[in-house]
Amino acid sequence: MKAVNPNAGIGLDYLENEVSISYSGTIISVGQFQPFLQKEKEITNFNVTLKGDSDFDPTMQNKLLLDQNLGNIPLLIMVKVPVRIVIDEIIHLRKVVVDVNCSLVIDQLKQNKKPNILKKDFSYDIHI
Repeated sequence: MKAVNPNAGIGLDYLENEVSISYSGTIISVGQFQPFLQKEKEITNFNVTLKGDSDFDPTMQNKLLLDQNLGNIPLLIMVKVPVRIVIDEIIHLRKVVVDVNCSLVIDQLKQNKKPNILKKDFSYDIHI
């Protein structure tokens, strides 16, 4: 994942969080990233380990196989992270919760093979 903080004089303190991926409305894996303080005007790249064990019924398995054969697998990545704004690395303001959804279409889900992203669309919401 990648987090961008374009602000001058403002840091972002990412707290305990949840990351999940779903396929056709079924969550297939979950995880989280290590909480961290992102300094002003900083770009942070980090890995998120996702684990899951989903029992797909035969209909869902067939749908996934069809999507795999077509090279067109729709996924939804959901991130829920409380963030605290930090001014001059001293003043910690009120926490807000940021929900980020990323709809992806990838070409494959195969072990030890990186999928290609064919389409992506982001949306977000902030809760106080």
